[in-house]
Amino acid sequence: MRPIPVMLLLWPLLLAASVPPLGAAAPLYQWVDEGGETHITDDPTTIPERYRSRTGPSAAPAPPASAPGDSLEGRRAAAEHYLALVPMDGMIADSIRRLAAQMPEDKRRQFEEVMTRLTRRDSINNVTRDSLVKHFTVREIEALTRFYGSLEGQSILKKFSAYMADVAPAIQSEILRAARESGQGQQ
Repeated sequence: MRPIPVMLLLWPLLLAASVPPLGAAAPLYQWVDEGGETHITDDPTTIPERYRSRTGPSAAPAPPASAPGDSLEGRRAAAEHYLALVPMDGMIADSIRRLAAQMPEDKRRQFEEVMTRLTRRDSINNVTRDSLVKHFTVREIEALTRFYGSLEGQSILKKFSAYMADVAPAIQSEILRAARESGQGQQ
């Protein structure tokens, strides 16, 4: 089997990691209400007046683990539950199949077998768990688990890489076009 260029294997992952969620450019604001619940919004006009003096841009989407019911241990437990209900194996297998589809037909099966054997699932699970704990509260992780554990969420997961395969290249192309137009692409 001819070696596969590393960038061919990595571009979908690198591109997906570099594309921020829609609306990520807007600053996030957070405040804690009387009940101790942390709220986050990208629209400061939705913050109740009495909290505005104590509100500011949030550097991180998740509040510190200080809200009632939210702790690092709780986040870790919620992240483990998420991984149990939403295993990464399906996403990994789907990504490998999509990469294999770009190869000559007679090489696909062998490629899938090799990549399936060599992909370190424990590493991907660790990154996923750590990222969930870093960026989301216990309640948010539980909400993700409920959603992706539902029939609709499972259906979306199965379609999401195909969706990103359609959207990500268009986003990348448009950003590169804008960079060229602005002169930023020539540096």
